[in-house]
Amino acid sequence: MEHPIIDVDSHVLEPIGLWPEYREPEYRERAIRWARDDHGLEYMEVDGRPAKQFMLKNGWLGSPRKPGSRAFEDRAQTTLGVADGAERIQVLNSEGIDITLLYPTLGIQWEPEFQDFKLSAAHARAYNSWIIDLCKPYSSRLVPVAHIVVSDVDEGAKELKRASGLGTRGAMISGRPITGTPYGDPYYDPFWAQAQVLGVPVALHVMGYPEHVGYELYPDTSPNVAWWGFVTLGLDVVLGFTTLFQGAVFERFSDLKIVVLEAGCGWLAFWLDRMDEYQELYGYGTAMKLRPSEYFQRQCWITFEPGEQMVLETINLVGADKFMWAGDYPHTDAPSEPLKNLKAMLSGLSQRVRWKIMGDTSVELYKLG
Repeated sequence: MEHPIIDVDSHVLEPIGLWPEYREPEYRERAIRWARDDHGLEYMEVDGRPAKQFMLKNGWLGSPRKPGSRAFEDRAQTTLGVADGAERIQVLNSEGIDITLLYPTLGIQWEPEFQDFKLSAAHARAYNSWIIDLCKPYSSRLVPVAHIVVSDVDEGAKELKRASGLGTRGAMISGRPITGTPYGDPYYDPFWAQAQVLGVPVALHVMGYPEHVGYELYPDTSPNVAWWGFVTLGLDVVLGFTTLFQGAVFERFSDLKIVVLEAGCGWLAFWLDRMDEYQELYGYGTAMKLRPSEYFQRQCWITFEPGEQMVLETINLVGADKFMWAGDYPHTDAPSEPLKNLKAMLSGLSQRVRWKIMGDTSVELYKLG
């Protein structure tokens, strides 16, 4: 396929029975389950207790563009292609998209709920097995991305190898380290080493849970909690990404590939410039031998979503080779006509550059050819 159009960050909505069905027998009794509240709406039970995060009740993640209070299974049944491969192909056809990379929805909520990291890793394995099965009949168009839990770094490295061997083309980790240990710390080196050996791009993705930095700093944001949450959600990704420079991860692993997801892109040029400036002044406090912007050009990529206003300016400052686009279907902030919006916002660029951003870069990075 010449110059395919590739959405590198869309989502599924995991079915209720996924974890009891796909979990290893020794963990099955502790699998994520669902219970109902007094209003008949589902909430997540994690290791036998109610999860702290109940965003499912509000429909922010599972409903395509209509926040509401519908029950979980109703949303799963009425949102096309969230857990069915054939239906997802229909969605791609209707939107004019050739290929999409699939990420979890519940998976960007449950990971911070676990204190038992072995149990958390077992949930990730179950999800990965399920998403691989979902995509297998449609492998030319649906690309599974592994959810990797690196809180137990050895388990994360093993699962990356297993999932990659079964067909995943990338890996997702939480934008914010669940343990609180920054990603630049050598603790994570076994995982980075495995990702480098396998050539697997690792994406830092937002997580939809209350402990992100926006809520921690200013917890009393009511009644505009949804607005505040979405505005500040990407800060965890920006900071988690920055710790990779602080800890000189790119110096130790010069072939590691990192992708920044769902945090916008307008901040990037400013942030690279700021990191470079202070590298000149205070870089003696790190083990970096290159400027952060040089590491970025060598090893990093970033996505934007159709509708962002600073995309062209940022591309011109940073370089088109580093950009891919993401539609985020079926989440509430996903654009209703992603391809139309995308083509309009890139219309000022040459055809060669548009092809690159719309799909050619993704083909090369994720080995989709």
